[in-house]
Amino acid sequence: HIKQNFSTLKKSYKKEKKVGMKATWSDSDSDSDPEETKETANLCFMAMQESDEVKSKPKEEIELTINEMYDAILELHNDLLDITKRHKELKKKLVILSKENNILKIENEKLMAQNVNLKKESQESSLVDILKKENNDLRRMNCDLHKNFLISLKLVRNHKNSCQAKDVCFIKRT
Repeated sequence: HIKQNFSTLKKSYKKEKKVGMKATWSDSDSDSDPEETKETANLCFMAMQESDEVKSKPKEEIELTINEMYDAILELHNDLLDITKRHKELKKKLVILSKENNILKIENEKLMAQNVNLKKESQESSLVDILKKENNDLRRMNCDLHKNFLISLKLVRNHKNSCQAKDVCFIKRT
């Protein structure tokens, strides 16, 4: 009979061993009569599974000479040297740009602090401007009041003088 190894149904993480043909012989002499010397052979065949590595062949075979392979390796080596050189240059540039970035961050923080101070000064300056305007308005009002007071004082004096001339006075002194 045939026994198959169903590797597609089992997940095995161990390396599979190749299965070979196994044959067994049974000792039928002990069961049979000594007169019967008929021999029977019991064979067991097992299916063999080949790995994918053996089955797979490249679709295109590229044949290179030793000189062509040597040239290809030299070209790859030169590319590697160029890339390594460029990598070192970029690393140096990264260090320089990183330092410049840190300097600019510090300068930015200083400018932000200056900006906050200037905003405070601007607010204070606008308050000072408002106070100056109010002060000027109050001075004008004071001047207007003083003028009105002088005018009213003149009116009172004129009225007083006119009252003394007529001997009638309507203004009471307190």
